[in-house]
Amino acid sequence: MPVIQGNTTLFANVNQAVVKNIYDGGAVLTVSFCNTGTTIAYINVAVSNSQNAPVASQYLIYNLPLTGYQVFDRSSIIVGSGQYLVVSASNNNVVCQAYGVTGDLVTSTNDIVVQTPSANSFTGRMISLGTNANSSTATLVPYYAVGSITTFTNASTVPSSFSTALSWNSYTISATKGTIAMIIDGYAGNVATTTDGITYTAQATLSPNAQPQNFWSGIQTDGTTWVALFGGSSNASTTAAYSTNNGSSWSYVTTPSGKWTSLAYGGGTFLTVSAINGGGTMYSTNAGASWTGGGNQTSGPSSAQNVWNYNLIYAGGSLAAFYMLREGTNQIQVSYTSSGISWSSNTYYTATGLSGGTGIYAAWGNGKFVVVQPGNTASYTSTDGVTWIQNIGAFSANVNGIYFTSLAYLNSRYVATTENYSSYTAGTWISYDGVNWVQGGSTTGIGYGGVLTSLSS
Repeated sequence: MPVIQGNTTLFANVNQAVVKNIYDGGAVLTVSFCNTGTTIAYINVAVSNSQNAPVASQYLIYNLPLTGYQVFDRSSIIVGSGQYLVVSASNNNVVCQAYGVTGDLVTSTNDIVVQTPSANSFTGRMISLGTNANSSTATLVPYYAVGSITTFTNASTVPSSFSTALSWNSYTISATKGTIAMIIDGYAGNVATTTDGITYTAQATLSPNAQPQNFWSGIQTDGTTWVALFGGSSNASTTAAYSTNNGSSWSYVTTPSGKWTSLAYGGGTFLTVSAINGGGTMYSTNAGASWTGGGNQTSGPSSAQNVWNYNLIYAGGSLAAFYMLREGTNQIQVSYTSSGISWSSNTYYTATGLSGGTGIYAAWGNGKFVVVQPGNTASYTSTDGVTWIQNIGAFSANVNGIYFTSLAYLNSRYVATTENYSSYTAGTWISYDGVNWVQGGSTTGIGYGGVLTSLSS
């Protein structure tokens, strides 16, 4: 009567099989959960013939609340031969262990198969936006994928304003709030929304637009209000806008003057930086209705470098701060602020194998930073922005396949896009932990593919 055991740390909203019963007879199991964080988690338990897709009738426990540091056990679970014990939790703080005994012994010595989540699969939809920038004009080319990035499908129903006579370097930005994604042509101010990545609906156009050196450079949402930022790296701007009706109309506000670039949101604050040497900061704590000038970046990112090249991201959890990341030779440069009022001093941390001057793409999710660099076959991960791990060989050595153009954390996955100008294709990579990566499908007819967003369903 062999013992069956399995344990794993759960990934948020991902079905994971902690045990597969490979014996002839049924197994009697107990499953234990521990919430190691302070945030409430909701757990699910199912016995299924599928390792990651149980149906409703197979759930023994569904959305059971588990408060911070609480432990929960469920015993006397019968798992038939060939079946899986499948569990999930609503956040990343839950660990799970299953144990028990089975009846009939077979010749195999493996009494447990621990399943890690498939990097290639996810819940919901992902959208990849690019332009077929192979001439003086370009068209927006949106693709979407459902449940897996193996195949991206072209969506041909974008509004006509997005489909013709875009500048070759049109700056497309996007954001999502669950079931609605918004895209903006930064130069023309065109706005569209989609609920499925297939059909796009034109919304009210942002103004000003068609400026030679300025454009709509950022779009973010707090889940209720959309906030858009007008900026650029050449001329100063004093304009932002917000919408509470998914872009049907926009309210405009005057901001402090700056060459405002990337826009980030977290902890109830919208924050941006100015693309000048040692540029300043501005932030809004009332959903974009007003903006306040913040700390100058001379005490953060080096005043000798253009902050346009930085990755501005919000790191949640215990860090709860906005981070600016930039590459150096074998280093990552880090500065952070919790509010925008003042920044930490600029610090370099070791990141073996990074090249200076090539740029990096950074994302935060699942409790860690992840960084990729064009042409670099390694990924870099850190839980605190200080200690960085070089994950050698995370990507294949095909340079065209790893000329990265973006990195985002979407639908509990890290997703990166790549480009190949010679063949006008944009590629994708996906990972559940930032360490193990799977190459996904490509989107043809795109000379530049670098904007990602997602839908929860």
